[in-house]
Amino acid sequence: MFELDEENKGNPIGVMLRSSRELRKLDLDFIAEQLKIRPDYLSAMEQDRFDLLPKGMYRRSFLRAYANFLRLDPAHILKLFDEQYKEEEEEDQIEARSAWIKAHLVEAKEELKLPKEKLSMQKIASFLKLPFRLSQSGVLVLVSLGIILVVIIFIILLKPGIKKDRNAITGSGLTESGNSRMNSEPVDTMKVFMQMVDDSIGKAPEWILRVNAIGECWMNLESDGKRLFSAMVFEKMNLEFKAKDSFTIYSGKNKGLRVWLNGFELKSIPNGVTNLNRKNFKEFILTDVAGQRIKNLSPK
Repeated sequence: MFELDEENKGNPIGVMLRSSRELRKLDLDFIAEQLKIRPDYLSAMEQDRFDLLPKGMYRRSFLRAYANFLRLDPAHILKLFDEQYKEEEEEDQIEARSAWIKAHLVEAKEELKLPKEKLSMQKIASFLKLPFRLSQSGVLVLVSLGIILVVIIFIILLKPGIKKDRNAITGSGLTESGNSRMNSEPVDTMKVFMQMVDDSIGKAPEWILRVNAIGECWMNLESDGKRLFSAMVFEKMNLEFKAKDSFTIYSGKNKGLRVWLNGFELKSIPNGVTNLNRKNFKEFILTDVAGQRIKNLSPK
């Protein structure tokens, strides 16, 4: 419970945050280091100066993270925030929607000016029910998988012919044990799987990184050295990013992030900094599913 005097009734959120922090004898620099939020943003929240924070989802994310750290009820804090800044938040949402509509109108105009080759790719994307921006890399992945599947089928169909040729040359045929060894010749699953990875990721002109949050954590993400995302992620949140050559992922208090690169799942992302580029991406590929993935592609 917090008692508000006449001077502080106008900023109940800031009083609750500051009083709780002072009660625990914590300074802003320590909390900023733990939450990866700038100290001046924390100070602005304690003064109810939310206009000094980045607009959009960042305000609510910062406020929720700070309330959780101080063991306050984040639902109650966010309710006070919505009541106090309802009109301003609605204006931000309207502004964000307007910017989104303008951006997509420009994109639509540019697509109308595309040459015939691009338009044909757009038709392919529409037929495959893929977003047009993902169509080039998506079609490349499908073509690569199709080639690999044809090679596997060709090898399977070719085995009986090899067996007959060997019988004709020797004149006596193979023994039963020889037939057994030939028919049970193992397929190098890992080699085939890594070839798929190389075709779909190593040779792809563009990378698509998909992130699925299992639990709440803080994440910074850079694409080709340019920061694209810096905020809290929450359970079941799905994000998607693009890059030409590299991603840098920083996660704090990581409770679980599942990550896919061009459709291939990566190993668990640890706390700290993870650098993913064209030289080391194979080190992050989750190979435990190689056998099942090849089995799904094999003809029955």
